[in-house]
Amino acid sequence: MATVPHTRKVRDYESIGIGEVWLVSPEARTVEILLLEEGERRRSAILADINEIWPD
Repeated sequence: MATVPHTRKVRDYESIGIGEVWLVSPEARTVEILLLEEGERRRSAILADINEIWPD
């Protein structure tokens, strides 16, 4: 889930028309993908099985 600093960044990206944001959390080993469609932000996916990115 996005933290407060990420939320501010996402709003900044939306304001300049960035349509897709990937929030990467090495600690949680997740990638959250957010999309801006028709002026609304929605979560497209949360990738939780990403051992290829952060192997043990």
